[in-house]
Amino acid sequence: TQPPQLSLSDPQDASETWLEYLFYPGRYTRSLLETALSIYRSARKLNIPNDAKATLEERLSAAIMAQVISQAVKDEADSGTPFAQYRESMQQEWVLFYQEVQDLDRLTWQPLTLTFDEPFGMPCSVFAGGCAFLRDCSRVEEIARNTSAAWQELPEFFEVPSIEDGTERRPILPEELSILIEGAAAFRRTFSTTFEHDCHKLLSTELWQDPVYSVADRIGNYYEHCGFAEEVTDPAIDSLKDTLGPLGSFEGLTSDHFTAIINRLPHSMATTDKSSLVSTKLGLKVLVRGVQDMLNLHAQVLFDLLMVVVFIEVEAHEEVVSESNLNTSSVFMALSKQLQLYELMQWLASNVWAGQDGPRKSPDENGTHNRHASATLTVLESLFAANVRPQPRNRQFQSGFLTDTIQDLLLYIPGGSDASWTLDQILVTTQCDLLKQGDTDLASDFARFQPATAWSIYIRGRLHLKLGETVEAAICFKKAAFHMAAPLSLPETNEEDGQESIPDKDRAARHYHAASAELLSPKEAGYFAQGLPKYYTHIMHLFQDAPYPSFAGDFARLAVQFASESSDLLTFLLKCLFTSSLQTSDIQSAYTSLVRLPQKEQGRFLPELVKTLLALPNGPSQLLELPWPAHFHAAIDEELANTRRHSQTSTSNPSPASTMGDRRKILAAWRLRHGDYRGAAAAMYPQLQSSVSQHQRGKQKASAIPQSKIGGLRNSNGGTVKGSRGVDEAYLSVINLMACIDSGEEEKKEAWLLSNADGGKRRVVTIEDVRKGWQKELDRRSVVEGGRWGFGMVGDEMDLG
Repeated sequence: TQPPQLSLSDPQDASETWLEYLFYPGRYTRSLLETALSIYRSARKLNIPNDAKATLEERLSAAIMAQVISQAVKDEADSGTPFAQYRESMQQEWVLFYQEVQDLDRLTWQPLTLTFDEPFGMPCSVFAGGCAFLRDCSRVEEIARNTSAAWQELPEFFEVPSIEDGTERRPILPEELSILIEGAAAFRRTFSTTFEHDCHKLLSTELWQDPVYSVADRIGNYYEHCGFAEEVTDPAIDSLKDTLGPLGSFEGLTSDHFTAIINRLPHSMATTDKSSLVSTKLGLKVLVRGVQDMLNLHAQVLFDLLMVVVFIEVEAHEEVVSESNLNTSSVFMALSKQLQLYELMQWLASNVWAGQDGPRKSPDENGTHNRHASATLTVLESLFAANVRPQPRNRQFQSGFLTDTIQDLLLYIPGGSDASWTLDQILVTTQCDLLKQGDTDLASDFARFQPATAWSIYIRGRLHLKLGETVEAAICFKKAAFHMAAPLSLPETNEEDGQESIPDKDRAARHYHAASAELLSPKEAGYFAQGLPKYYTHIMHLFQDAPYPSFAGDFARLAVQFASESSDLLTFLLKCLFTSSLQTSDIQSAYTSLVRLPQKEQGRFLPELVKTLLALPNGPSQLLELPWPAHFHAAIDEELANTRRHSQTSTSNPSPASTMGDRRKILAAWRLRHGDYRGAAAAMYPQLQSSVSQHQRGKQKASAIPQSKIGGLRNSNGGTVKGSRGVDEAYLSVINLMACIDSGEEEKKEAWLLSNADGGKRRVVTIEDVRKGWQKELDRRSVVEGGRWGFGMVGDEMDLG
């Protein structure tokens, strides 16, 4: 593989591109890169502090950056380094480091000998740093790695059915396919680095998006967005025509030429027999490395052919349509389908994850595999490679058998011979594996391969939730709701084999548990295919565990809408909705949930709502305005009274209604609103006692004030003594409330209330008792304001009564 060639227009940073290339699984060992980094730093005398926690990638990037900055400081005299020069310097330093890596790598792969394992028929090339097993080429590799001249000496040919009508065409000679592949590769090599990068990037987007245009329009849009007209030069076109000359140039190309190459890709597994053999660690690495090589070559051939088809469709469409049997639209779709699959497999083979759980169990197996724990496993090796079992040797040379096994793995990824597993299911299950391992970075990157199914959309919601993207997660969960809640059509169990019939509910739960790679627990899987209330309940639990109470409340509300009345599920949902509403201070929703609960459950949750209301700034007014059912009144009254008594012994609550006076007023307002005047007066009477007591304590303090400061007892207007206003309000409130007690009663009956006296005894207080106290306070105040009191020495008591 050629090293990265970057341009100024490339959006990706040079360091990112080079790190991806150097750390591609199996390309270079970490020890080799460590050695190259040490040589690079020593040669340039870079003094970089050693960070024990830094990864090799971070230390490598820091060394390159330090060298670029050091060189820039030496070169620049006045202004800073321009961005273009910075990118060029960065690319140059990476190339220099790559040369160090190449020098070491050449020493590592210096050939020592060629061996042949006669018992197993496997040739092997031994190098200084390892060995390479020699295998047969695949059918496409045979065409791509041999020239057309070499194929002319072979009698092989291919009979290829037409891609349009299935009728047989003339035999396609192998040298014709070789000419086409050579011409397409030469045409691609004329592309600039930027243009080829854009073609790959736009093609990746085109392959995985839902088609909304005709095939011809899609080809035209791709041609225009990539910029073929500006990038493809006349010499490149002439060279392509000359290369295809033996085939008749563009006019001689047919759909069968492209179809023949596609048909030579692996399409059926070499064997479907069960095997008890298990791959060793070395065997798995050989298998994965062979898959990487084969994937890269096959994908490159398909990409080159697609570029030729796109160019012919737009630039030479008229002459090709009139004089050849090439249906560019059909060929474009066939190549796109294969490229879509190969891009997926290349992603699996090139991304390393931190997962330690090893390979996933095959869908049709009941046993378990030995799991190889390694921090450098590719996703392909971890989830798929170990499931392709080696077969007993049934041929003379194992070199051909290794190629068959590699191709079997390529076919196993999209489902293999198991018709019950589709590519869409495998894509979603792989995404579940990534989420189960907690690798959100890989899962986010892999999300572009996901199909537009309800199951996939639900899993995408799980990814958004794990990333903290709650709004996107909620949208995905709602979008998938209808299909995920609908009954699932599964094949019936075979009772003739002695197996008991499994209820549909349990079968659906088992299906989703297995399809999610155990991301869903059996309990969670039981919420699917059971209707919308169950599904929304499951989503509510997800947001509760996150926790995001506002979203949990939203889905609890949705579940309540579809739940059956008088059901246990409805009661449970109302409780959850009540709790979530309190957490988000959504009083109206909490109240609605509470009144819908059965009466035996309401008493448990009512105190929580009352306490929450008292803690909110506008909670007391809401408490009075809510239309409480009649059977709530006594419980709320008792809770307010208990809260008032609790506030007398606790002052740590900083809520708006935390003071004793405020709690008494709230209790009095509650009783007054419901016509309980005696109760309202009883609630306010302790406030009156407290105000009088505080006033009396102030009077005692005044007896110790020198005569020169006694004038300060009056206010600025010579009126009421300071602190008397609270006493006035307390007396008037209690008197007015007690005066309302007699409304509608006989005049001879006197208003009264019960008050707790000292020592815990209760006494009856009448309205006359309160009026007498109020009159006594007015008389005392009149004496003070008139200045009619005796003077004495400091410390003498002043009789203001």
